[in-house]
Amino acid sequence: MNNEKIDEASRLIKLALNDYELFLKEINTYNPEKKAEALNWLRNALRYVSKKKKGK
Repeated sequence: MNNEKIDEASRLIKLALNDYELFLKEINTYNPEKKAEALNWLRNALRYVSKKKKGK
């Protein structure tokens, strides 16, 4: 993944955590492929956090 995609993923994940409604509004403006990618980023981030919490 290139730096631009990492920055975009990070921005979207932070947006989802801070204002999920705004996150949904933003990703609903994306084309279907980009929307799926954004949701995948969020899902993977949440899985990572969940695994970390279980490991403690």
